[in-house]
Amino acid sequence: MPTFLDIPTVFKVEVRAIVLSPFSEILLLQRAADKSYRPSFFEFPGGKVELGELPENSLMRETSEETSLSVKEVSLFYETTFLRIKPYSIDQYISLHFLVKKYCGDILLSREHRGYAWIKFAEAEKLKLTTITRMSLHYLENYLR
Repeated sequence: MPTFLDIPTVFKVEVRAIVLSPFSEILLLQRAADKSYRPSFFEFPGGKVELGELPENSLMRETSEETSLSVKEVSLFYETTFLRIKPYSIDQYISLHFLVKKYCGDILLSREHRGYAWIKFAEAEKLKLTTITRMSLHYLENYLR
């Protein structure tokens, strides 16, 4: 019988952009309804770091791909790790969340998302959020107080 150690594991690094408006609103993207993982949930812009890519460069690339926004200045805000357990493998993620201090452009969504919202903290809690987004919002709210 296979043990926990016999299950194939994959290690991934992801980045998330916490984009704040001048009006203290947070940018959240709504995942497309046809996504296999968490369809229609809200999340921060971001994605996986590619091999050989710096996390900050990945954040800028992913944010641009998903929103068309050009990110100019970021700082690491929050990091965590989590497991995504599948029937025949386990993925371990390192999730790096960056505060976006400067950005420019107009939002034009990729096909990965079906909508977006600039939203206040109190309103965000009412949305269908991914677990990692909810955790990061909690830390962010306490950080900005």
